[in-house]
Amino acid sequence: MMFNRVSAVLGKFARAFRRAGKVLPHAGKVTVSVPGWISIELEPNVVEKNAAWAMYVEISTRIASQPFNRETGRLRAALTSLYSLFDFTRHVLRDAGPDVAHGPRSLGPVAIRFLTEVIAPFTTKWNETLAAHEHARTESQGEFAHEREWIHFNDCVDELVLLQIKVSAYKAALSKLSFAEGCEHDSGILAADRLTQ
Repeated sequence: MMFNRVSAVLGKFARAFRRAGKVLPHAGKVTVSVPGWISIELEPNVVEKNAAWAMYVEISTRIASQPFNRETGRLRAALTSLYSLFDFTRHVLRDAGPDVAHGPRSLGPVAIRFLTEVIAPFTTKWNETLAAHEHARTESQGEFAHEREWIHFNDCVDELVLLQIKVSAYKAALSKLSFAEGCEHDSGILAADRLTQ
């Protein structure tokens, strides 16, 4: 997969820097702010900057970060997309190495907290309930129509919309951490601002 190659490059870069006995340079202070979850100031090093970019690109291209359309959207696809963020984040952080986890105010711990404190409660709450409904589908029913008959469909969508606000803010924070100016186009929701030194 593509993310395997990206995270491998990040890991090689970090290991080469450590072998050379160099301290990774920091790019400046950035505030990561996700409404209803966290506001924390980080000072990312170059490995964190590159890892943040890899995670930003991955999240930006996932259904999880796109507005859910009640008319055409599939909750199963959204849940699967959210769950896939765990695997990708683990790969990036593992391959980048300890330079992304130099303390609680570094990318690694914040990314792990985002998964466990923001994404996991939603996926845990809704995955099995939706799966039980999916198993009750008869062969004559289409998956799309059957999903819309789920008694919890609207509740799950309402919670998904609120979660996506946090995912969008997190995505914007990753963009800021990577210092990729202008990438976060949904600025009405996004709340990550670079601080001046």
